[in-house]
Amino acid sequence: MNRSLVLGLLLLGLVGCATPPQTFEQDDYASLSKQHLAAIKMWRFEGRMALTGPSDSWSANVKWQHKPGLDRVNLSGLLGQGATVIELNDEWVTIDDGKGPIAQSNDPDEFVSEKLGVFVPVRSLVSWVIGLPDKQKKVQAISQGFEQDGWQVGYKEWMKLNEVVMPHKINVNNDKVKLKLVIEKWETSNE
Repeated sequence: MNRSLVLGLLLLGLVGCATPPQTFEQDDYASLSKQHLAAIKMWRFEGRMALTGPSDSWSANVKWQHKPGLDRVNLSGLLGQGATVIELNDEWVTIDDGKGPIAQSNDPDEFVSEKLGVFVPVRSLVSWVIGLPDKQKKVQAISQGFEQDGWQVGYKEWMKLNEVVMPHKINVNNDKVKLKLVIEKWETSNE
């Protein structure tokens, strides 16, 4: 038998054995234990996002890396088209769209919203994506998540990561904007 045919069949068999992450729905956000989420110091995920505003919508692949004091978000379209890198710390935000000089501002929410064409609460998203409300703002519980600062944050599905659960499908909405995030892969650290 041809060596490349054997190798191809072996690889095909391995791909067929790959298991998707174990996900589940959680109808009652309040009953889900979230202590482990607050202990996470560093995290990263890969997934997809879709953003719909009053006059525009777009989708992208997303890779987000968080460590204390710095977030780095890589957004890319199909086949890497339109790659954009957003870096956020306590004092500033930069956006590098690869088309010119790196843009910078001291007002992350407004600056990112100006670039995207719709308002997105970037600072709050840092907490929301891991399943927690923003500590700086008032929160009201709802069945699958919470309301905060005029936004409904709903966790449609969760996924198991070792012995803990992390968000898998997140919807963030207000009366003008809908953001959907599907996270396919998580890595976390409490150190």
